[in-house]
Amino acid sequence: NIALHIFSKPARQLYDLETLWAIGPQYDAQLNKADSEEEFENRYMKFLKDLQPADESEESQAVSETSPA
Repeated sequence: NIALHIFSKPARQLYDLETLWAIGPQYDAQLNKADSEEEFENRYMKFLKDLQPADESEESQAVSETSPA
């Protein structure tokens, strides 16, 4: 297996993958840092922000199409 990481110089310094690959994740302070509840919510809310409720008429149609006749 091969893993290839291409970074700009600032990103390479920030993530420091060379050290992580050399010494392992048990020494990565960011990996082992527990997220606060607020950080956890903020991180996962970004994935949900663009979701919109289904149009009620579309939802009813989808249910009727999948229901046995």
